[in-house]
Amino acid sequence: MVGMLIDNELESKQPWTLFFDGSATSNGGGAGVVLTDPTGNTKALSFKLRFPCTNNIAEYEAFVIGMSTAIEMGVKRINVIGDSNLVISQMKGDFAVKEATLAPYRTMAEKLVGMFDQAILEHIPGATNRYADALATLGSKLSFTNEQPNVVVIQRTK
Repeated sequence: MVGMLIDNELESKQPWTLFFDGSATSNGGGAGVVLTDPTGNTKALSFKLRFPCTNNIAEYEAFVIGMSTAIEMGVKRINVIGDSNLVISQMKGDFAVKEATLAPYRTMAEKLVGMFDQAILEHIPGATNRYADALATLGSKLSFTNEQPNVVVIQRTK
């Protein structure tokens, strides 16, 4: 019992990791979110954005969805990693918001960041964000009517 309490306490002090990515196509957009807890357990999510959006809006959608999901899961400390220089730089205050359509996203994103005890934002090259990118692309390309698909990807070695 004491061991479990210590493990839970250590886990709550260690940050989770959130990778996010957005994708926009003529058929709508997609958002990819990969949340990893301090012990290495991963939750991967793909979202279909059923409205016209730019790539920057899709990136912000992914950021907001990822942060909201982390809050719902009770995460208090998080390292947020994405390949959108615009989103990361605007969130850090390095870039101003010039597109009026992005202002509400920035406002929402700032509120979400403020709900964490610690949030560290990091920009990475797109080539190193492949998992979230694949999920965003999947979401942008999926087309379904009423039923939401439950997709399971299984790694096979042979």
